[in-house]
Amino acid sequence: MTRLPDPVRIAIDTNVLVYSLDGDAPDRDDTRPAQARALLAQLRDNPGIQVVVPVQVSLELGHVLIRKLAWPPDRYRDLLDALAHWIEFSPTDLASSHAALKLVAARKLQVFDAVIVCVARSAGCSILLSEDMQDRARFGALTVLNPFAEANAATLRAILTTVH
Repeated sequence: MTRLPDPVRIAIDTNVLVYSLDGDAPDRDDTRPAQARALLAQLRDNPGIQVVVPVQVSLELGHVLIRKLAWPPDRYRDLLDALAHWIEFSPTDLASSHAALKLVAARKLQVFDAVIVCVARSAGCSILLSEDMQDRARFGALTVLNPFAEANAATLRAILTTVH
């Protein structure tokens, strides 16, 4: 990975946020919820890292929480308000939409994934944490990293411990 800018801007995809809100059922061996919560806490507490969430991600998160996990909309709104204290929500504009459509054609991405990539890039992010996109895919200066892949553990640890 190339030298990271100062401050490091890291975008987060929907799946990381969903896992962070998933309860740890005692009968499950899935470590991703605990990993996601620990990662978000480290990102939040590191003054050298600015966390960006594309608004598309917040909409997808709302869909999962309200429709699939039966959260009341007010509870989701309160979550967004709490997140807004340390996360920058980056909107989709027409330029990002056009760029996303070019990515769909060139790289065969899903439309909403392409929007997330383009908004993260336009927000100056160097890393997009996502389990759903191709790990280590590069989009200009933006690199997708799967935060749950063991192969990325050392990279994430280095970022979190060297950036302050």
